Amino acid sequence: MNATEVELLARGVNVELGSPFTFLSVNSSPAGWSITLRRASTDLVRVTVVRGRAVSMRASIREQLEDEL
Repeated sequence: MNATEVELLARGVNVELGSPFTFLSVNSSPAGWSITLRRASTDLVRVTVVRGRAVSMRASIREQLEDEL
């Protein structure tokens, strides 16, 4: 999976949740993928997901974003 595919997963989950976050970036990290979003205010939300199957990564992104709502 590449950065573009991870971005699409994160954007899809964000839209699905109807969350107030704006997608900013996705970067490869030693832990997996680091995803950065911005709240309606100036707060940044960072989500880290372990590399793996898309379904697992999607669930992890969703869970972490739900915790931030």
